[in-house]
Amino acid sequence: MRLKDLISNVVTTKAIALPAVAEAKLNEASEVELGEIPVAKAKQVLAFKKFFGGKVLHIWDGIHGHIVDIEMAEKNWRMDTSDLRDLISLKIRWIEFDNKTVSIGF
Repeated sequence: MRLKDLISNVVTTKAIALPAVAEAKLNEASEVELGEIPVAKAKQVLAFKKFFGGKVLHIWDGIHGHIVDIEMAEKNWRMDTSDLRDLISLKIRWIEFDNKTVSIGF
């Protein structure tokens, strides 16, 4: 078959109808209360709260672990090496903050 015929076949082929697929929702995490998570994790949350001097806004329990959002205290958040060592000792997986809210994966 020549290239011209192949192109013609591709262009003139009719579309086929696909069966309907049910829409599935992916729920990666659910918001939980402090008393609903294991005691060891709750102690971590309280340590994060103390470290940042803020207020716990949300705690999430999901397929990849836990996440806590904390409203940060009003102060300059320049961290030195001892601050970073202290934070790492709290066994975090990751941290993200914008000088208002800190989110911590643990």
